[in-house]
Amino acid sequence: MGCLAMSDSWRVRRAGPEDAEAIVSLFNEVFSESRGLDHWRWKFVNNLLGKAYIVVAEDEGKIIGHCALLPAWMSLQGTKVLGAQRVDSMVHPAYR
Repeated sequence: MGCLAMSDSWRVRRAGPEDAEAIVSLFNEVFSESRGLDHWRWKFVNNLLGKAYIVVAEDEGKIIGHCALLPAWMSLQGTKVLGAQRVDSMVHPAYR
């Protein structure tokens, strides 16, 4: 997967399945929650409308940021269209 942006110590890239555990861990830390991997898979991988488009920021291999677009039905001038809704945007507190 190609890099979308980069600095000296961190980069932004498209997330892959191997990032799931680190994303869940970041979510739980940022939002003081207890979301599990099963919930993450249900929401982002097994979504009835399709997989989410997810990008992560990482610093030396550690996930420090996350933004996802979830497929969602929307109305455009009265016509039902498939769009996307941004969800679960987060940045590790040390990188804010």
